[in-house]
Amino acid sequence: MRKGLFLVLMMAALFSGCKKKEAVPAKLLSRQQMEDVLWDLMRADLFINNYLVVKDTALDKKKQEIELYSKVLKLHKVSQDLFRESFRYYRSHPMLLKDLMDTLNRRTDTNKLKKPGKLLFPADSAK
Repeated sequence: MRKGLFLVLMMAALFSGCKKKEAVPAKLLSRQQMEDVLWDLMRADLFINNYLVVKDTALDKKKQEIELYSKVLKLHKVSQDLFRESFRYYRSHPMLLKDLMDTLNRRTDTNKLKKPGKLLFPADSAK
């Protein structure tokens, strides 16, 4: 009887821990919106570091970052406060943040594969 009760309690604890993915509050950016904004912010950062600052060393990097990040947020129709609040929420929920970052990582890998002129299997390797 005790083993049966113990087994039932263990199963209940196990199933209560396996709940649906956590929903993001409606007032914050949805997971897809957050992914899109972060993706563009990452691309903006790469542009600043790999192109702007390299081409013109006299540029104020911090000023350029603020301007470009503001443009990205405006493009997505997201206020700076909403983005900050949303990002704070995702940071406080590690599993959501991990899922988001993993998706961005896969997105990066996929884009590397799609670059024109880059072949995964060069013609010579087929011989």
